[in-house]
Amino acid sequence: MTTSKTMRWSAGILLAVFSSTGLGQSDNQPSPFKDGFYVVPMLSYTQPDGQRLLDDGVGYDIGVGYRFSEIFALELDGTFSELDRDNGETTDMAGLTLRGVAYLAGLLPNAFVSFGIGEMSTDEQGMTGSEYEGMHIEAGLGYVLPLSIGRYDFGIRADARFRHNNGQENDGSIEYDKSGMADSIYRVGLQLPIGLRPLPPEPEPEPLQVIEPVAICSDGIDNDGDGVQDYPGDKGCESPDDNDESGPPQCDDGIDNDADGLIDYPEDTGCEAATDNDEVNECHTPKPGERLSLNGCGPGDVIVLRGVNFEFDKSVLTPNARTILDAVAAELNAYPDVTVELAGHTDSKGAESYNQTLSEARAQAVLRYLVDRGVSPDRMTATGYGESQPVADNGTEEGRDLNRRTELTVTGN
Repeated sequence: MTTSKTMRWSAGILLAVFSSTGLGQSDNQPSPFKDGFYVVPMLSYTQPDGQRLLDDGVGYDIGVGYRFSEIFALELDGTFSELDRDNGETTDMAGLTLRGVAYLAGLLPNAFVSFGIGEMSTDEQGMTGSEYEGMHIEAGLGYVLPLSIGRYDFGIRADARFRHNNGQENDGSIEYDKSGMADSIYRVGLQLPIGLRPLPPEPEPEPLQVIEPVAICSDGIDNDGDGVQDYPGDKGCESPDDNDESGPPQCDDGIDNDADGLIDYPEDTGCEAATDNDEVNECHTPKPGERLSLNGCGPGDVIVLRGVNFEFDKSVLTPNARTILDAVAAELNAYPDVTVELAGHTDSKGAESYNQTLSEARAQAVLRYLVDRGVSPDRMTATGYGESQPVADNGTEEGRDLNRRTELTVTGN
């Protein structure tokens, strides 16, 4: 019949709209869908019992509820339906119902049963064709399909109810038949919570872990007297003829004899001459396998310490990072007048505040390691810049890798 087709078309359109929005099911995070206020707009289809002079019809409900837990909720809703009469006319039904809703936790968590009591007004009650206002009771079964858009959780809801009253007298002049009201109601619509699912808490930054430094030669420093500190990696660590350390010594007669801003080295022919101009300015970010040098560096020069990496999402130096920082410490100890800033940078993945905290912890870890290598803490500062100073596109993996870096900036000499 016409009302049945209307109901089927309405339900079909509603489901088609929501199936086309790419909605995902709600997760198990705390959600207003499981606790708090919500509204329930519904379409309804009413099928009266056979003794009444009415045919089926459609209508709508609008309700408000409060869910106290995953198990129990309380709802109040108003209903309006227009039913057909056998004589071709229509009759209206309207009412208000208070009901308790119990979810079947442990069995079907999204299924529920409901029991309610309310007031109903109708133009047609029983077979007398008279108006009626009175109390009714109802019971029902239903199901809510949980969905979400971003942080908003909601549900598509469907239920079936049975409504009954005893056909009481209206004003004393007309007595209704005792069959009263015994209607079946089928509804479909939405359950819309008031509020958003809270943001997940930001992870706590890992506590700073300081790696014990690798010890220098146990028998002393610069065993062969060539001006370069010996390290365990040198074959001649404990030998007086050790000459395979990395890093050139400074001139015995002083620094920068010709006052050109470049430090003199023994391999320069004019090491002791005021006309020395054949030094090489080595102040740049080392290439893979190239030794780091502070030769010629001045305030504002920046050296990216490639390879100074950390364990994932932590401020713990990797073994390769410690090896590189050993060479950094040697250079700083060779230039005792140089002061530097150690800067930590991250990519843009994760929360900005978390990246800021992580970059500060990593810069402090580098500073502590260099202090343990003999560099005075008064010559160094540690600063975290988080994701605020990218040098490449954070939209690519290559760019993010370049943005995750530790920098040494010369602040004075």
